[in-house]
Amino acid sequence: MASCASLGHTARFPFVWRHLTRVRAPYYGADPSAVAPWFGESVDMRGRFHSPDPPQRMIRNMLTGGFSEMAPAHVQLPTVGELGCLPGHEAPLSHIALYVRRLTDSVAQEMVEGVLEYIVTLRDQQSISFNLMAKPPLSLFITDQRPADSTASDFGFGRPLKHRFLMGDGVSANLAFVYPPQASTGGDDDQGTIWSIGSKLHQNLTPFQ
Repeated sequence: MASCASLGHTARFPFVWRHLTRVRAPYYGADPSAVAPWFGESVDMRGRFHSPDPPQRMIRNMLTGGFSEMAPAHVQLPTVGELGCLPGHEAPLSHIALYVRRLTDSVAQEMVEGVLEYIVTLRDQQSISFNLMAKPPLSLFITDQRPADSTASDFGFGRPLKHRFLMGDGVSANLAFVYPPQASTGGDDDQGTIWSIGSKLHQNLTPFQ
């Protein structure tokens, strides 16, 4: 699924989140008045570190996560009904976009430093990792939307056409990948970022009857 490249993540993320919730909520029999269970996003920290500023030519990732359970108290998740715009609980998309923007803005250098200070105190640091399949239904994690122009890299023998994560045979529910635009093929080049959405349903849960 492609989206217009001119739309920022504050518009694209809520749009995808809303429609995934709208089609999944009836399957799980979700209560429209209940608070949405969980949301997370990758956040590019290159422009968010300030003391000191990161090297301009740094080639490695500077990513962290923005997670709903770590957000400040004023950043409140919408309800399932507001999120999916379900009958009787309608809310404008701007309401969801405001939540995503506030969550993104809450991810700052000070927050990352606090998390790292906590992690170094743990004997088993892998114990705080999580499996998206263990999150409740209607949860969603979206990878970052960095303007990574990977197709412009020239390796001498050729250039890549597109970028994909090698996931093997596994499909993670509650996960949406955002890929940079693919290389021009001479046709309609205004394809924007490419989305890959993990849509496996939780088979061990009773669907709505």
